Amino acid sequence: MMLPMKLIGRKMCFWLTLPSLLLAGCSFQERLPKLPEMPKMPKFGTSEPEIPAHVGPVGSGSYLFYAHCSKCHNDPPAEVFAELMEGVPTITDPRRVQSLDQEWLYRIIAEGGVAVGKRSSMPSYKDVLTEGDIRRIISYLNGNPA
Repeated sequence: MMLPMKLIGRKMCFWLTLPSLLLAGCSFQERLPKLPEMPKMPKFGTSEPEIPAHVGPVGSGSYLFYAHCSKCHNDPPAEVFAELMEGVPTITDPRRVQSLDQEWLYRIIAEGGVAVGKRSSMPSYKDVLTEGDIRRIISYLNGNPA
């Protein structure tokens, strides 16, 4: 079966220009500006969190806060998150937390920052923590022990 001349010409043209397109693509990539590197995010859930001795028992608000929130929201935040958290107030002062709308606080923890018009770097915890867990964290942040 013979291929029409037009089709042969198109295929030949494609195969002859492909290497030059690939080479042009390489030099194009080199000309793109380099984006700053994002801080390396630790993998959560791969090991037990480091919990200070003064923290309450497993499942308490203080334990849950230190296990899930303190890397970013402690004062100061963990070194790996320091740049990411620049300009974000810590939430370790109960007077500040008490001044916040408590349902808004629940929503930002459960659904993440985007849900309340804040940064997308605040993840959603609704698949990690139960409603009761989130309420215990909020209670702890409001100054209630353990």
